[in-house]
Amino acid sequence: MVVPKISSVTPSCNLDISKLSLPKHIKLADPSFHKPAKISMLLGAQVFFKIIKADQIKINDSITLQNSVFNYIVTGGLPTADDKLHCFLLSEQEGLENLISKFWQLESLEDESLNLNSQTKLCEDHFVNNHRRDQTGHYIVQMAFLKEPSCLGESKQTAIRRLNSLWRKLEANPNLQQLYRNFIHEYLDMGHMEQVFEVSEPTVAYYMPHHGVLRPDSKSTPLRTVFDASCATTTGESLNSILANGGVIQDELFAILLRFRKNRIGLISDIKKMFRMIFIDESQRDLLRIVWKESIADPIKTYKMNRVVYGTTCAPYLAQRVLKQLVMDDGHNYPLAASAVSSDMYMDDLLTGAADIYSAKQLKEQLIALFRGGGMQLHKWSSNCKELLANSEVSDGDVSLTIPDETKALGLLWRPQKDSLAFSVSANVDTCESCKITKRSVLSTTARIFDPLGLISPVVTKAKLLMQELWRLKLDWNDSLPIQLESQWKRFVTFLSTINTLNIPRYIFLDYALKIELHGFADASEKAYGAAIYVRCLSNSGEISTNLLCSKSRIAPLKSVTIPRLELCAAVLLAKLAQKTITSMKISFHSTVLWTDSTIVLAWIQKDPSVLKPFVRNRVSAIQNLTEVSAWQHVPSKENPADIISRGIDPEKIQDCNLWWFGPSFLQDHSVVSPCICSDINDNELYQREFKKTPTDPVCLVVQGQEVLPIINNCSSFTRLQRVIGWCVRFVRNAKNSLQPSKGNLTSPELFKSLMCLVKNVQANCFAQEIQCLKSGQQLPNSSSLINLSPFLDEQDILRVGGRLKNSNLPIKRKHPILLPYNNHFSDLIINHFHVLYLHTGAEATLANIRTKFWLINGRNYVRKIIRKCIPCLKVDLKNRINVIYAYSFVLL
Repeated sequence: MVVPKISSVTPSCNLDISKLSLPKHIKLADPSFHKPAKISMLLGAQVFFKIIKADQIKINDSITLQNSVFNYIVTGGLPTADDKLHCFLLSEQEGLENLISKFWQLESLEDESLNLNSQTKLCEDHFVNNHRRDQTGHYIVQMAFLKEPSCLGESKQTAIRRLNSLWRKLEANPNLQQLYRNFIHEYLDMGHMEQVFEVSEPTVAYYMPHHGVLRPDSKSTPLRTVFDASCATTTGESLNSILANGGVIQDELFAILLRFRKNRIGLISDIKKMFRMIFIDESQRDLLRIVWKESIADPIKTYKMNRVVYGTTCAPYLAQRVLKQLVMDDGHNYPLAASAVSSDMYMDDLLTGAADIYSAKQLKEQLIALFRGGGMQLHKWSSNCKELLANSEVSDGDVSLTIPDETKALGLLWRPQKDSLAFSVSANVDTCESCKITKRSVLSTTARIFDPLGLISPVVTKAKLLMQELWRLKLDWNDSLPIQLESQWKRFVTFLSTINTLNIPRYIFLDYALKIELHGFADASEKAYGAAIYVRCLSNSGEISTNLLCSKSRIAPLKSVTIPRLELCAAVLLAKLAQKTITSMKISFHSTVLWTDSTIVLAWIQKDPSVLKPFVRNRVSAIQNLTEVSAWQHVPSKENPADIISRGIDPEKIQDCNLWWFGPSFLQDHSVVSPCICSDINDNELYQREFKKTPTDPVCLVVQGQEVLPIINNCSSFTRLQRVIGWCVRFVRNAKNSLQPSKGNLTSPELFKSLMCLVKNVQANCFAQEIQCLKSGQQLPNSSSLINLSPFLDEQDILRVGGRLKNSNLPIKRKHPILLPYNNHFSDLIINHFHVLYLHTGAEATLANIRTKFWLINGRNYVRKIIRKCIPCLKVDLKNRINVIYAYSFVLL
């Protein structure tokens, strides 16, 4: 075999052989073995012993000279002459996968607050049993572990190596070095860590490497130090790998931002050094050690952290749980603050507000007092009310006496002077013009559009549609875009920055409004669908205002779907969004009206879901469960703002699109009347095709079952019965296709088909009435033994168990096992087959194995009844009983 390269050079670096005493009378196969060189030939294992001779010369404990047909070969290990550490710098932006994950997470409507992981109860119980407060009010907590910390190996040497590497970086950047020193000194001066003077290491300890990240755009925190608690020890475990994280217990970002728009006065703040205001129990501080030195030449010192450390997987949960506990402990003294902390906190950020200046002042005073009691301090206050910021009754050195031009509000921009929400989207047009545009760059730019409330959903839809087209073309990550798509993208990016000029009103209500209504709109096109929510207010003076509150968008699947079905998907999205909005806003809307321009969807919503086919039935059921049927109204397409989502809009056009920002003009009328529907949909084929076929004459039928195949009752083995029917299946197939007959042993598909034939025959005989009802779309009779199992017919007309597992990721046979009757010979064969197959297991184990494929009526009693007749089991059971009798007899004697 000839290859261009066998391996890299060997050895990888020069070896020091000055202290190696090699005999002078021998010849080496490679006199330059200590110098890096290419490998010329690779010998196979089959010739190894043909070239090796018996002579060996041992030089020391690690080096041996082995004689061969090529002269002596040096084997063993030597220390390298080059002990220098090599440091490589890899610089990258946030991972594209993480950006895309965050992007689609924002598009989701799942309730994050209910998405508690399996470790939440463990962490909750551990916190309740192990937290306490000191005399100053600070909380002292413990980390919860999934494994014992003793499983951690040695980690100090890795931390020292990383520190040396860090100092080489600090030496090259004096500014970074000074910032880093200041950070370490601040940690020490504030008592957040302490030096360790003990020479001996504790039984269990963990050392966290650390590094700094410069943040030039941050005035308060120009350097962020990151502690790496995921660094593996010599056992492969890290601190983070054995910690329980506890999940998210605060409300989600979408809900908090919605509520931030409901108060006349907005108020923003965050907790100063929140993690570092919470003590870690002394017993766990050795697991939070770091190493540091004041200069590259100074000796290394060891420190241990006293406070919760960001970088540990449990830190966010502990911080959230402490805030919750603070409200539970002291919230009764500060009811306004307790409510705000419970519902308006997102990690250490507070977005809240009040209806008037008096309430806002009270809220602020209570917040400061509540957090002071827990040893925490609120700072970076922002508000659209100057009087609130200049409140002299509250002393806080971080309070600015002027309203800032711009501040961040959970990723969005808030301009307090104008009291408007804004965006800050950067797209490097120069790079776009000069460099090749790839699928990677398109996705990276799109994923950076942060729009949690969907205020610019039509613009995002444009980008989504382009992303979908890239997937359809199956382009690789680094492939250039086709010319037409490249032109579209360049134009989109060129005007993308125009959305930064938007000023969207934060406050969406009218003061002292008589009525507050919620209006939702849904629409779909062949490319996308979406939903938008508007708030309509009517004041005492008769003034009416409508404002966009939020929206969501979805891209239509690549597989062709009819427009009515997509319109129905849009209606489901609107129903979910409306329910989410009503729950999150925590106010009582005078009325809720949901609009769609699809008369077909409106007609479906009015129907009983049971008469509709599965796709439409499931979605109509969801709509009816989430909303009132009477809330749905018709709107002409030209007045439907959701139509803008479904088609998308260019970034430069959205600012002047009044239909998008304020909804249709009829919402400004004092009495909103639904436009009448003029079209008759009863003859519409797209409407009618989604209904189940029903019998032409609704008469009561007495259904007689199909006759059972005689062979079923005459066979004593399920395996034999299945194979006999399998040969029959093959015979029929060969008779129909004599040119390509099947030969050889029975195949798996043939055996499966024979099983389905047997099942259908048995079910047709035992469940004839139920099958007929399901085929005709009728309800099962109350006397049916299957009524509690939600049975349905699959595509092969096999009767299966329904239920709530339909949305799980389990295989179909596990989610929906095949139904088998009670006291039936075929069911007897199935039970005996599984009982023997799994080595005569007991009744419970046999039933569990059967239920991986089949569901027996009255299964537990049925299996026990059959197993009692098993002769081998009876023999073993009788023998055990005799031994017990003998044992008792011996004791009595």
